[in-house]
Amino acid sequence: AALAALAPPPSPANSKPEAQPAPATPPAAGAPDPGSAEIEFTCSGPFKLESVLLPDPNSPPKSKIVLDLSKSVDIRQRPEGMRLRAQDVHLVLDGVTKQMELVHGEGEVEAEVQGKTMRGAKLNMEMSYSPEGQATHQQITLDGDREKKTDAFLLMGANAIRSAAFSMDGITGSLWAAQGAVARMKMPAQPPGAGKPDPAPKPAPAAQGGLMGGFGMSGGGSVALQCDGPFHYDGTAGLLKASQQVLIKKEDMTILAHELEIAFEKPPAAVKQPDAPPPGMLDGKLKSLTCQGRVEVIGAGRVVHCDRFVWDLAADKASLEMLEPEADVLVYTKAPSGGTQLVEIRHRLEVDMQTNYITPASRVFMAPYKDKAPRPRVVASGGAKP
Repeated sequence: AALAALAPPPSPANSKPEAQPAPATPPAAGAPDPGSAEIEFTCSGPFKLESVLLPDPNSPPKSKIVLDLSKSVDIRQRPEGMRLRAQDVHLVLDGVTKQMELVHGEGEVEAEVQGKTMRGAKLNMEMSYSPEGQATHQQITLDGDREKKTDAFLLMGANAIRSAAFSMDGITGSLWAAQGAVARMKMPAQPPGAGKPDPAPKPAPAAQGGLMGGFGMSGGGSVALQCDGPFHYDGTAGLLKASQQVLIKKEDMTILAHELEIAFEKPPAAVKQPDAPPPGMLDGKLKSLTCQGRVEVIGAGRVVHCDRFVWDLAADKASLEMLEPEADVLVYTKAPSGGTQLVEIRHRLEVDMQTNYITPASRVFMAPYKDKAPRPRVVASGGAKP
């Protein structure tokens, strides 16, 4: 069945007919309109199609088209629009423009919308438009199956994320997950120190040597991230925040923290093309990474403990510090002899991640470490409640 040729319903005799809006402006090339009217659908169960008038005290009644479909529903928009599969689907369209205003699907939901693939138990998408027909609001919620204990899943190009439930803004690319999330992101490669303004010459880089040698994010590649608490990506600002038992892993480097904040370099508004598709999640190069609250950095034969870790990816410099001025940043390293060496830096230090050149704020103490496990973390200096 197809809905493209549906005509607006007749208005009752005692009501003022709704004014006909100007023809909708077609979506720009490369940006398919998820609310376009050309809809094809199939279903194995009953379906119901009706035209209704919704009263409005401040304007003429609004004509709507309501469509309910059940059992193995498959909906496709033409051309290159939304694709939705579910067991039950409820659609609401504007009776005049035929643009979709509400999409609700339940049961084995799989949807493809503007380059995003979504899978879950329940999908709800609400949309509104300007008088010219341009989308001004697109709110998407995706839920997993609580009874089966399966998460909702979102795939965007090389990036994937799963959680018990999502809420997304289709206009800005923002995303919220309140109950923890697991994500895998594909980071573009960027030259180390690309943002440095003509730095002074320093010793040649030592890939694995030095206090923080072997740690790196500038080479691009896959990054895994998970957290037990809220996960929020602000698509307008290009800012990702995660909290509670945060873990981020890239190749041989692992970072544990109570809170994580990642800033992405967003292209200037003037550079964006008018026909560009809507923004995706986690796009752009890494700008900075900030971890705080019982931070632990593991990899390259090292374990680093501190309260706050800030990594400026553009300058390829990092700072590690403790909240208490008298507390020490601890770095455990494998000694050439096979033993463990402990380096204590009072309060704070700065590291050039390209050359491994360090600048301590105070004293540095180095000695062999014979215990089999790192020192117990102190909550007062860790900055986070257990």
